[in-house]
Amino acid sequence: MAEFAIYAAISIFGNIVERVDLSSSQFDVDATKNFMNTMKAYLIDTEGREGTEGFKVRVQQVRDVAYEIEDVIEEFMLEVPEHFHEHRITKFLSDTGHSVKDRMAVRRLSSRMEAIQVKIQNIKDMDSFRIFPPEQASGSRGGEQENELVGIEKCYNNLSPNLRYCFLYFCNFPANYFVTRGRLFHLWIAERFIEEEGRNKTKEDVADEYLNELIEKNLVYVYGRRFGVPQPVRDFILDKSELKIFCTVLPRPNSTIPIEKSRRLSLHNGFTNSLRRKDLSRVRTLMTFRRDSELKSEELLNKFRLLRVLDFEDSGLQSFPEEVAKFTLLRYLSFRNTNIKKVPRCIKKLHSLEALDLRQTCVKKLPKKILKLQNLLYLLVDQRLGVDEAREGVKLPSGFERLKSLRKLSLVKANKKNRRIIRELGNLIELRKLGITELETKDGMDLCTSIQSMEYLSSLSVTAAYRDDEVGFLYLDHVSKPPPFLRRISLGGRLQDIPQWISSLQSLESICLKGSKLENSPLDALQALPCLVELRLVDAYIGEVLEFKPRCFLELRVLYLQQLDGLQMVSVKTSNTLPKLVRLVFRGFQRLPQFPSRFQQFITEE
Repeated sequence: MAEFAIYAAISIFGNIVERVDLSSSQFDVDATKNFMNTMKAYLIDTEGREGTEGFKVRVQQVRDVAYEIEDVIEEFMLEVPEHFHEHRITKFLSDTGHSVKDRMAVRRLSSRMEAIQVKIQNIKDMDSFRIFPPEQASGSRGGEQENELVGIEKCYNNLSPNLRYCFLYFCNFPANYFVTRGRLFHLWIAERFIEEEGRNKTKEDVADEYLNELIEKNLVYVYGRRFGVPQPVRDFILDKSELKIFCTVLPRPNSTIPIEKSRRLSLHNGFTNSLRRKDLSRVRTLMTFRRDSELKSEELLNKFRLLRVLDFEDSGLQSFPEEVAKFTLLRYLSFRNTNIKKVPRCIKKLHSLEALDLRQTCVKKLPKKILKLQNLLYLLVDQRLGVDEAREGVKLPSGFERLKSLRKLSLVKANKKNRRIIRELGNLIELRKLGITELETKDGMDLCTSIQSMEYLSSLSVTAAYRDDEVGFLYLDHVSKPPPFLRRISLGGRLQDIPQWISSLQSLESICLKGSKLENSPLDALQALPCLVELRLVDAYIGEVLEFKPRCFLELRVLYLQQLDGLQMVSVKTSNTLPKLVRLVFRGFQRLPQFPSRFQQFITEE
């Protein structure tokens, strides 16, 4: 999409102008910025209209210039990466003491930018000879019958520019593939499709609104907690993606996109022989979906230079490829559900990295060099223990509170040999998601103190340490000022009572209690929560009766009961109790407890 190429070029161009003095060259910085801003607005206005051949040629020329600007600047950044740390901005040529390497790099940059300016002037000179598309929209393609494809096209043309990119991004995923919300959001953010809208609306909030809009328009379907597109929609976005040179998906019969021009490459059948002969040095995003333990990552990665997104999820990799360290522009890196066992020290070179996903791997601890990643927003890591088993946390190096930009941190193994770990969490005040395992009972007070400093926390998962093969107690009662935006809580461990502060959470949507073995019914503490949609009780109550009182749990839709061995009856007093329940799951019961007949249609036994 030409307008997104322009947007990316504008963003990176502004970054370089702030840091590099180009006044000694013949390159006109202001004229180039004005040209790109004008072209971005024009291309957005004309998206979806019928165009002349002259217009199509102009779009292609503008896209090529934008991509060339992006290439030139990012290649320059690779030459002198030490000057482009987010927390260490350097102004080139303002100091005669800069190295010969720096001066040569700036000279090459200036020369290439001057050549680009000539191309921009040529585009301007040719504009008087072109015929541009009419101002009115193209309607329904000359009176075509309203069919499914036309309906999708109309929906697409009514999307905002950034939302179009998010929608087209589903072309990366194979047919019948369903992606999690978190993975999708992190990819969109890394691609710069999402812009933050003030302190009270984060990029994740904007991404959530985008996804919900696509769902409401029936362009994206919900499959449990995952998301995908139906086949007609997928066919449309594949065709549109090819037309816009947005992404190359392989294999794709009859594809006409020159891979050398594509910015995104999605490999559904692994690294084929045909790719070995291609120039992939301009690709910014690489995703691979074939689970192949024989994947030769070194040969594959040596084909790339400027990667910003690298997704090896489910790929079958056996080790962390050290070749990754050369991608100093990388923002998103995922090895989820692979067999890697260790993160090398060279990860420190990825100073632009924002998302690192090491979940469901064999990694047990993270190196101290990870503390160099000052731009890291999402650190997701856990050990795979086996099918249907809980995930185990990973040891973090001391001093991790220096990663102050972190928004998601999960799962952390509470270190009984270094109790400062729990206290250090309190310095991560930007956290939205926190997951902790093996928490010692005596560290509960410190965790409560840390939680109170996390004003924006929306998801909290805490699991107690085991003692003599029995799960320990969680003491989390001392949170006097709980995070007001908490929406999801999962507590794994013995509880004497549900912490009182949980009853005050006005935004809480989901709670899971596992291994709590409460003597008193947990429902009394939870019944008045106004937004609670999901309640999961797993070995959480040893009583015989669960009583749902009148006018309580008014928003509850999912009730999941497992291993409540003493439970004999679920009592629902009146018809205005649980008015919105749509799913009731019993698991691990030899004999189902008594339950009102009006809920039989919602019962699932596992």
